Amino acid sequence: MSVGLILGIVGFVGLSSLLQAGAFTRHWRRNRRFLRFRFREPMDVVISTDQRLETPLTESGRTYPRFVASLGSLQAAAAFAQLIGQVQSRKPVRIQMSEKLTSDLRGDLVLLGGPVLNDVSDMFLKQLNDAYNEIKVVFEDEKAEHARISVGTFADSYDCRMQRRHAEYPTDDFALIVAWRNPFAHRRRRAIMCAGFTYHGTAAAAKYLISEVIPRGRPLGVEPMRRRGLRHTWPSFLLALKIEFSADRAILVEERAVVQLPEPARLAFRDAPMPQELESITTPDQLTPDSSAGRM
Repeated sequence: MSVGLILGIVGFVGLSSLLQAGAFTRHWRRNRRFLRFRFREPMDVVISTDQRLETPLTESGRTYPRFVASLGSLQAAAAFAQLIGQVQSRKPVRIQMSEKLTSDLRGDLVLLGGPVLNDVSDMFLKQLNDAYNEIKVVFEDEKAEHARISVGTFADSYDCRMQRRHAEYPTDDFALIVAWRNPFAHRRRRAIMCAGFTYHGTAAAAKYLISEVIPRGRPLGVEPMRRRGLRHTWPSFLLALKIEFSADRAILVEERAVVQLPEPARLAFRDAPMPQELESITTPDQLTPDSSAGRM
């Protein structure tokens, strides 16, 4: 083998490695610009508590409370944890149940699940509507057969229907994605919420955000991020999705409505809810053993 051929091969391999490294760097920067998470501060992932069970501890009949989450919420939490590991490997991730909070949620925040089974999501949407009362976000999921979603001028209702061949899975779902600031934080911190009327919708919304929206840097129909001085503005928006399923797979995801929010302003210290208020939004007696009846 000639020296020229060897140098050519080495050069090609080196060029390929440089191109791959460049693509990875662009992907990494794009994800960081979208997420806007603090580098080493802990991030809280709060998932819906579907059930609270009293589990026997011994044969004497003593019990201890056990909190149960849906498979879709766990899948979404795992997807976000993997994303954070790729973008900011040193950032601690605390996964919490909405029924039993273990921190004051002052840092970066991810909420998984709607306001009925996730009380933090309920409080988050109330803060959002107070800040933008002209938009009026509605996500009512008291019962899956009488659910309602409204984002800006878009509004629709949801009646959960199951697939014929796979009776344990819904035919479709609506989901809401919110990218905003953390209204519970004294400082400027990020908050992202993904919620479907079923847990399949929650998982599909998180996957769509991570695999489609974040790589684009924005939803369809939203202007690209602008630079303000030396930094980019935060991508902040409301996004309503319509999702169709085949068995447990999302085969079609449509962006039905998107509202671009003004860049989050710094929240005044006196306006942020105190940690005691966050602790009081859930109480041990809120959930009964059958509290998730009728939900996916």
